[in-house]
Amino acid sequence: MVVKPKQLKDVPNERYFSIVTDIVKDNHSAKLLKWISLLTEEHKRGLRLLKTIFDLKGTKKFKKREGKAESLPSDFDVANLSAADAKRIFQKLTTTTSYEKNFGARPTAQADYSILKTKKLSSLPIADVLKPEAVRYFENWISINDQAEFTGRLYFTLRDIATVIKN
Repeated sequence: MVVKPKQLKDVPNERYFSIVTDIVKDNHSAKLLKWISLLTEEHKRGLRLLKTIFDLKGTKKFKKREGKAESLPSDFDVANLSAADAKRIFQKLTTTTSYEKNFGARPTAQADYSILKTKKLSSLPIADVLKPEAVRYFENWISINDQAEFTGRLYFTLRDIATVIKN
């Protein structure tokens, strides 16, 4: 069944349903109606990112956000830290939860989307539900964008959409 946003009345989150119908193959959009009505704020951010990439046809690199460090600066020197700062950093690095002590650390989310560095989006199962045009735009954007924050958001949103459709 093919569902378009204009065909339905009183669709919750109509703006986000419109985004989904732009990027997902027409025969899958009906399966996402319930998911759209229960969106979290993280999903909304991801869908807005997808819409921006789609509208720009994957050709624009996003600007780095000021004040948000992705890792330690390259000129970081432990020798210049005060004892209190070094102790605080060490405690933060070595503190584990009781879950981690008993069962081991949870897998990191970064490991999931780092696959986009070695494989094309089109070769992943999550691309099966997307329109070919959207896949091209997203692959182009991934190739020019190096910010883990946005790449992760794109990957997790697409993965959640594919999971809802497949189940």
